Amino acid sequence: MMRIIIVCLCTGLAAGKTLEPFDNADIPSWIPGCPGIDQGTIYFTYAKDLCEVVLLLLFGWFYKRRITSKRPALPMNDGAEDFRTGVFSCCMQERGCNCFWAFFMQQVRMGDTFQASGVTSFWAPTAVFVASRIIANLMGLVPGMPAGLPTTSMFFFQAVFYARWRNALRRELSLPRNDCGDFCLYSLCAPCLAAQEANEIDRLSGVYVGCFKIEIVGQP
Repeated sequence: MMRIIIVCLCTGLAAGKTLEPFDNADIPSWIPGCPGIDQGTIYFTYAKDLCEVVLLLLFGWFYKRRITSKRPALPMNDGAEDFRTGVFSCCMQERGCNCFWAFFMQQVRMGDTFQASGVTSFWAPTAVFVASRIIANLMGLVPGMPAGLPTTSMFFFQAVFYARWRNALRRELSLPRNDCGDFCLYSLCAPCLAAQEANEIDRLSGVYVGCFKIEIVGQP
């Protein structure tokens, strides 16, 4: 959702410029029949990524202060053999705000989950995202680079780190490993897994995370 909003804003800003984004029909690439990356799209991507990073930092600071820092200690697993909610049950009604955070500010919600479980620091997922965007932008400067390849490849780059942390979360919760499955799912629908992990941690902690606050509701 965040990316859709930012893309719309950046497209509107770019409309008044001389260089139009996505005007790449005549730009050659290494792959026959696949257009390359035009200069307008490069500038558009810079603006979009800058907006995303600034929003992640601002919302992350706010979220960490209002929610992550007020979490109770995470108890031991209560005997579950796997995550209690399905991968694509991310928008369950009683945890709707987790869906909001996972799709609007994915790395922020992941940071909360992983810090609460002792897997890694709050800012680690954001750092991976920022690194992936820097790499993608550098790839976009390579002559003949096919359009879409830098961004698409970064989904897999991010999934390497996210799947590793998910397996560490599984270990903390005494759940079975699933390296290949976690990597594939994080590559295809990272927000869905972020919401699933958030629901599991919040349920174990006995908390409800609203859009801008955390409530102790006790063990379900």
